[in-house]
Amino acid sequence: MVDIPNRRLRVFRDPAPIPDGGAAYRNGQTFDAGESVAPLTAPATSVRVADLLP
Repeated sequence: MVDIPNRRLRVFRDPAPIPDGGAAYRNGQTFDAGESVAPLTAPATSVRVADLLP
């Protein structure tokens, strides 16, 4: 999720079912504009969070 007002990226991974029939993520991380993040399927490729922001 791109958090434009706070200039950061929130990444949620590892969804799991919960008892009420819904789902929740087991892992969440926040990356600030000065950081980079890499997709799980291409860990050698990174994206600067600042490049995702307007």
